[in-house]
Amino acid sequence: MNTRLFIGVGAFGFLAVGCTLIVGNKFSETDDYKQNVDPANASIEERCKLPPANSKVDVACGECIAKNCAAEVDYACGKLDKDVKDHFQRAVNCSTGFNRASNYSCSSYEKSTAQKIGAPATESEHAQNLDVCVRDSCVKGGGTVPPCRQCIPSISGTGSDTYALGSGECGKCIADACKLELADCCQESDRVDQIAYCAAPQLGSNRSKCLQAFDAPEGGLKPDAGACEGRIINCLTTCRTTCTSGPN
Repeated sequence: MNTRLFIGVGAFGFLAVGCTLIVGNKFSETDDYKQNVDPANASIEERCKLPPANSKVDVACGECIAKNCAAEVDYACGKLDKDVKDHFQRAVNCSTGFNRASNYSCSSYEKSTAQKIGAPATESEHAQNLDVCVRDSCVKGGGTVPPCRQCIPSISGTGSDTYALGSGECGKCIADACKLELADCCQESDRVDQIAYCAAPQLGSNRSKCLQAFDAPEGGLKPDAGACEGRIINCLTTCRTTCTSGPN
């Protein structure tokens, strides 16, 4: 079985995404990720959907952007004039989340210091306002762990089945108890890969692999392990009983 990491509960596949760059306080116009929908042949609804309609990722981040930044999303995706603006790709990229196999696709939003423009008149001004809205509403704002910062491990089962952390009692306990730790440490700790097995402990040897995440390695944590390892082990403590004896 393959462990996979995505934003949000309900991921159904693996998607590699590019990383946007930043120059000063502005966002790069260069994005490696290409939208899965052909703008020339797609309906307006398909073209403007965040995340893209056929992307196999959780929808929490994309829904947050679409809801809170609706006017700028409509402008960027060409809903008003059928002209898809280049900066729309940044929002598409971010809506697909992040995983440990690639760069966090919302990282440029985290680092920006740009400010909202009161009455945007040009494409670049609209671009800046969408960037600011995504940052403030979904990447840096929107709760203790904003929708575009959530990290939920997933594991594939048999056939096309995918289990995301939170779908069973063990996984839900961990998702609730370690929400902040997972978000902060998604790309920092290999232990997150082990936690993915906790999404479906009832399958095969998953339970024993899941429980390995609860304990420090023999001899203790290495000095270079960083704070993430200890934080994750501490937050997992409350879920040991549930994950050891629960049905799933």
